[in-house]
Amino acid sequence: YISRHNGTLALELIREDFVDQLPNLREVELRTIQRPDTLLWYTNTSLTKLCISFWNRWHSFQPAFTQSLTHLSNLRHLELVLEENHTETQEFVELGGPSMVNLTFLHITAQLMVIPNAISCLTNLEVLNLRKNKLSIFPEPILLGPLLLLHTLNLSQNLLTDVPQRISELKSLTSLDLSYNKIIIIPNRLFTISGLTSLDVSSNSKSTRRNFEVFEEGKDTLRYLKLESSYLQEIPYSVYSCTLLESLYLSGNKIRSFSDDLTELKNLRKLDISKALTIPESLKDLESLEELDVSVAAEIPAVVLELKRLKVLRIGRDSKIGVLPAEISKLSNLTELGVHSLQKVNKEMLQLRELRVLDLRSITQKNPLVYVWSEKEFKRHLPRLE
Repeated sequence: YISRHNGTLALELIREDFVDQLPNLREVELRTIQRPDTLLWYTNTSLTKLCISFWNRWHSFQPAFTQSLTHLSNLRHLELVLEENHTETQEFVELGGPSMVNLTFLHITAQLMVIPNAISCLTNLEVLNLRKNKLSIFPEPILLGPLLLLHTLNLSQNLLTDVPQRISELKSLTSLDLSYNKIIIIPNRLFTISGLTSLDVSSNSKSTRRNFEVFEEGKDTLRYLKLESSYLQEIPYSVYSCTLLESLYLSGNKIRSFSDDLTELKNLRKLDISKALTIPESLKDLESLEELDVSVAAEIPAVVLELKRLKVLRIGRDSKIGVLPAEISKLSNLTELGVHSLQKVNKEMLQLRELRVLDLRSITQKNPLVYVWSEKEFKRHLPRLE
């Protein structure tokens, strides 16, 4: 039976043998399923992708269901997500093992406190996503193998407090997300992973602020670094030695000063310093910079208006700019502009002919802008506006 709910189609009842009746089926995605153990997955060994989200009491049927998954010898992609309203701790005792050795992508979100040791047998695993569980200790099975092909590891939104030395044994790792944990020390061992290009350690313990300097030196392969909401008042010096950085996210930090060494980041294309208490003059020397997020008081600093290569400029919600300065027209390459406090459109703004995205979402009924300028008029002046 199919019913409409919130503009989507929901299957209320599925025949047990529906997979068996579709012998050529390769991919299955089922959301908000009550009893997945009643589905006879093991009758169709051709499945390569299976994505399921549950909302019923998982512990009552989990053993039978995970046992049935072991028959899917061709499975490459598996996602098991327990809906957010569940708070019970779960376990996956049988998941993994030699019978699922072909898995390359695994995502489990189910309030886990531990993960099964059998995951260490998944020697072809390339992507492992364990976000939004209850892991307080770094999952040992990840390191037991080790998983030599693993290039993406997401352990965000857990309860981790430490990162083990052996993480450096994950030689293929290129992307690591440890954000929203309780990690006190961001260890230098992360920089011993030879191919690491993306690292996110945002929103960890407040004590993290004084422990960033354990980085003895920056990583010469790192291209993406996220240190959002890390209680920083200045950028850790080691960051400046990551000379290949292309994206640096520091949102949520009340940074009081920037070192002149910021100019060492010559490859930087994206910089988010929203909430920073100052904007560095050295921005003008970042010749590759194309995307900038900042917070300003009542006016945009002159150094920002000199960034003629800029394509994206977002001015934070806490800014109080009523009218953009005439010099905004100098940023002729802008394709996206976000100004949440704007009260009036001036003619110089309408000279930004390359604009595709214009974000004015904070406009209220008291703001005359919404009445003066219709969508049609915006598009007449800004032909590329999407």
